[in-house]
Amino acid sequence: IELPRAFYAPVANLEPMCIFSVYTNEGFPGLHYYFQEAFGVDLSGIFFTDMDDFVALVDDALPQGVQVMGDAGGIGWFHGEDLLAYLRDNDNNWGWCEYYDCEGRQFRVARALALAFTDYLREDPISAAAIGLARWQGLFQSDLSTLAPYVYLAEYGWAYVSQPWLEPEFYHLTLSGQVTQSKMGETPLPALGWIAAPGADLPAWFQGFVG
Repeated sequence: IELPRAFYAPVANLEPMCIFSVYTNEGFPGLHYYFQEAFGVDLSGIFFTDMDDFVALVDDALPQGVQVMGDAGGIGWFHGEDLLAYLRDNDNNWGWCEYYDCEGRQFRVARALALAFTDYLREDPISAAAIGLARWQGLFQSDLSTLAPYVYLAEYGWAYVSQPWLEPEFYHLTLSGQVTQSKMGETPLPALGWIAAPGADLPAWFQGFVG
């Protein structure tokens, strides 16, 4: 589920701020508290990477580049910086689109990376986690123990590559205040711009997708 970085939902005992400012101001504990209060979700753990490390990860792990597919075939092969630019294209994300990322680039890249990284998951989750820890530990920040985020991701990825019927589903909250699902169209959510409207039941909405 993709939440816009400028999304805002009022949370008791936190200064009014968009979601991207919560970590800056409150750290990992603030993010745990925010997701529990705003969405009714207990996070197992948090890890993230910044833009420079995203480029480094893609180029190191996938030196041949990443093939991004569109509805009518291949869009192209991308290396790290080009892939980041493709994701952050302001014309697509904010310009002519009637809602954020109307071309679904986030979804296309997420699928492309999931498929490209399957080569690291051919043995078992623990081996894959060891590769991640040895090669890319410095590219992530996390509140989990050193190995835990890699084991978690590897187990999730292992399920993905070992069960052909398993198709990940991607959702994001759009500028129009709706939730877009890559295959099922749009489901309305009571929101105003990026700001959750009074009376919006965000926990019910969130659990409706992940429950």
